[in-house]
Amino acid sequence: MAMSFLQVDHEKLAFGFASDLLGSRWRVQGRTGRLVDLVVREGSPYPTIEGAIIKTGGKKHFVSQEKLTAAEQAGPRAFSLATDDLKDPGLDGEAFLLGEVLMDKQVVDTLGAKVERVNDVHLLYYRDKIHLVHVDVGFTGLLRRLGVESAAARLSSLVGRKPKDEWISWRHIQPFHEKSGHGHIRLDVDVTRIKELHPGELADILEDLSKDERTAILSHVDAETAAGALEEIEPELGAQLVEQLDPAVAADIIEEMEPSLAADLIEEVDEEAEQEIKQAMDGESRREIEALQAFEQDTAGALMTTNYLSLAPEATVAEALRQIRARSAEVDYVYYLYLVRSDGALAGVVNLRQLILAEPQTKLAALVGSRLVFVHPETDWQEVAEVFYKYNFPALPVVDREQRLMGIILYKHSFDELAGYYYRMAG
Repeated sequence: MAMSFLQVDHEKLAFGFASDLLGSRWRVQGRTGRLVDLVVREGSPYPTIEGAIIKTGGKKHFVSQEKLTAAEQAGPRAFSLATDDLKDPGLDGEAFLLGEVLMDKQVVDTLGAKVERVNDVHLLYYRDKIHLVHVDVGFTGLLRRLGVESAAARLSSLVGRKPKDEWISWRHIQPFHEKSGHGHIRLDVDVTRIKELHPGELADILEDLSKDERTAILSHVDAETAAGALEEIEPELGAQLVEQLDPAVAADIIEEMEPSLAADLIEEVDEEAEQEIKQAMDGESRREIEALQAFEQDTAGALMTTNYLSLAPEATVAEALRQIRARSAEVDYVYYLYLVRSDGALAGVVNLRQLILAEPQTKLAALVGSRLVFVHPETDWQEVAEVFYKYNFPALPVVDREQRLMGIILYKHSFDELAGYYYRMAG
């Protein structure tokens, strides 16, 4: 048997892999046993291996890392220990089983914002401590697990293509699973990295994970982060996700979503879950979504959001800029400001460029042009697409027959629904 990385001088750095140890045979009390898992203790920046689970005679026992290393260094992986030295691991909230939690599981590389499969774990042995330093997500890790890495390397050398290691530092890994057998949720370690992802990247990750893993993510990130991700995925998948959440949690997330997208998602939720979620929502958000649900599909009303900035025509530029600053975090689109009379009628639209260039005391009505472009809630999608295509506006107001402002349609949020019409017009 080749020399193990645990047999080197403990003052020197030595690297190895979890696959070197998992499944290995040991002699314990004169009986043959198998190392079935490694107990890992959380630590910063790298966790440490606390010991091993060795199965002998149908029973699983815990052996500390110190005794494991001493036995490895002494010779042919043999223990001569008192019965009391073999004890239950007694896992707590800061410890987990490496094989159970990591091997063959999915992790998220938040630097590359993608889901990977763990084929092996790279270990560092130094000063009697074994640290987890990388996860191996490459093909070489899989070959190592299969026991054919050396043969594959020789074959690769003949064709002049050496397999490339694909390791991700533990500091950049966020593994996801609902729970291990010991109730450990790895997601609790550093969920802030998930919040740093762009919503589209987080949405891509959610689509690659299992149902339980998706639920684990959405249960642990804040409502705004979860809402941003749900806005980027198909409503059918979003509905599946919120159905798995506590209704109060789902309600908080949906309230943070752009209203028209939230209405699309709610439409896909089963009736019982829909009622539970709506009951948990605040009254204003619930009424807003129900109003949007009432519009016929394939009409402008089904595409619009009621989340926009508006002021009276008599307001000044200074007041407008103050409102934009105050509400920019809660309104998805702030480039246009809609001027609404006391009776609710749309009087005009001004954009952010006009406001920046105008004097602070200028009345907003003075900035409005003579032409006002809008659609009605019953306008069909083809006509909406034609208006977007003709004027190249990033948003369109939706008004009723008395020209009262009902909402706006954002180009970016309606693109998927209207893409077919754009392609036909462009062709």
